[in-house]
Amino acid sequence: MKPSTTLRLITFGAVLFFGCGIAAAQEHGNDSPARNPANPANPANPAGDWSRFEIDEGAMSVASPVKLILSDTQPSTPDSTGTTNHAYVGASTDAVFMVSYSALEMDTDGWNDGARNTFFDGFWKSFAQILKDSLKEEVQTLDTRAVVISGLGGMEYTFVTGPWKGRVRVTLIGHRAYTAAVLVHPEQYATVADRYMNSMAVMTQRARSRQ
Repeated sequence: MKPSTTLRLITFGAVLFFGCGIAAAQEHGNDSPARNPANPANPANPAGDWSRFEIDEGAMSVASPVKLILSDTQPSTPDSTGTTNHAYVGASTDAVFMVSYSALEMDTDGWNDGARNTFFDGFWKSFAQILKDSLKEEVQTLDTRAVVISGLGGMEYTFVTGPWKGRVRVTLIGHRAYTAAVLVHPEQYATVADRYMNSMAVMTQRARSRQ
């Protein structure tokens, strides 16, 4: 399966669940079940209690101030043979956090730089479009940059949509694509987004053993 096809299979489910988390944060307000009881006044406070959250049997992890819950596990489109998304979302009144992984049919370790860049660029375009369709808000790209996540090459995209400012990172290893994303109100963006994104880690040996 080509990178351009694979990215479509990954983004739909992940962003749909992300959008649901945003809607939950807006709808429930102070009654959001994802609020951190240890810090109810400001659940996304970077100085509050953050816990390590692992997915894919410990192959990837992030630190989060709210509990991340499995939203769904499913192929994201009818033509998603061999590709399954697993998305976890947590929401507070201040922020929405998402982490996901996709089990891929192909081994991406064999992809050259051109194929990986095609995947990353297409991933972002699909992510932004689906987020726009889900939230009925324009998505403006503020910054795009290459990042290194546990020694793996990846990309990071910073954006704004409606009252939110967000960031998403994506990387590839073996038969896996790993993604972390966050949306935060602007006054808390710098500290919350930095801490969340910088906590993203991949156990490379374990990830490569996953099929």
